[in-house]
Amino acid sequence: SENTILETLGSVVNQTSSKWECVIVDDYSEDKTIELVKEFISKNSGFKLVQKSYEVKGANSSRNLGVQFSKNHYISFIDSDDVLDENFVFNRLKEVDNLNQPEVVFFSNYSRFKDDISKSISITNYKDYDTTISIVNDYLLMQEPLPFIIRSGVWKRDMFKDEPVFNENYKRLQDVEMIIRFLLKEPSFKIISNNPDYYYRYEVDSNIIKKKRFLYIKSSVMLYKDLIVNFNTIESFKRRELLKNLKRFANKSLKTIYLSKQFDYVFFKKTLEEFKQSN
Repeated sequence: SENTILETLGSVVNQTSSKWECVIVDDYSEDKTIELVKEFISKNSGFKLVQKSYEVKGANSSRNLGVQFSKNHYISFIDSDDVLDENFVFNRLKEVDNLNQPEVVFFSNYSRFKDDISKSISITNYKDYDTTISIVNDYLLMQEPLPFIIRSGVWKRDMFKDEPVFNENYKRLQDVEMIIRFLLKEPSFKIISNNPDYYYRYEVDSNIIKKKRFLYIKSSVMLYKDLIVNFNTIESFKRRELLKNLKRFANKSLKTIYLSKQFDYVFFKKTLEEFKQSN
């Protein structure tokens, strides 16, 4: 928004490493954001502004468009209200080179804040894994959340050449869906326990949170169905365990949704039946 975008772009400009490009995608902003961005990038190099003309509104299509216009070998995603530490780029390029350039590197630790970044709280999610499939299984068993958020990853751009990065049908859980879909491809990877260098701004508006909760319910059902389809690309012995864990995950999640009474009953009954049929 117009209240945060300059702080975000300023944190990009202040990087100690100059080896970056920043693709900004305007998602049909209705405030003064675009004017502020244009003025800022006219005075600073390294930025590319992309304005949508017919694409679907939303973060998913914006990120997909940003990937299309990017040129560098590795990609990281940043929201318009978040802030980077000055060594964000340096830290990532250093690890990528030290690790012989794997397809994805996850920096598991970050900080979150509401308004004042000096009062940010560090979030530590680190856990090491031998395979990407084991990460997905842990998530489905609800033993562990994903040990990173979408902003944590540095992805080799070549991974995205054959399909859209984000599924534009998702309103919530798009990050989880994207991460799991690419983890199922079993890329070369590494998870780093880093000093937090990404500052994530979170929302406290109860009306927004309530709306997102309902969208979460719908996206949860979509995720279950899509995972079953994606599991078909995995070797059979790995697929059996994934499907077993997905069934447990779905039963527990759907029960929680039902008990919360925050759903449309007709929608819930229909999607539950569809899920049982697909499983």
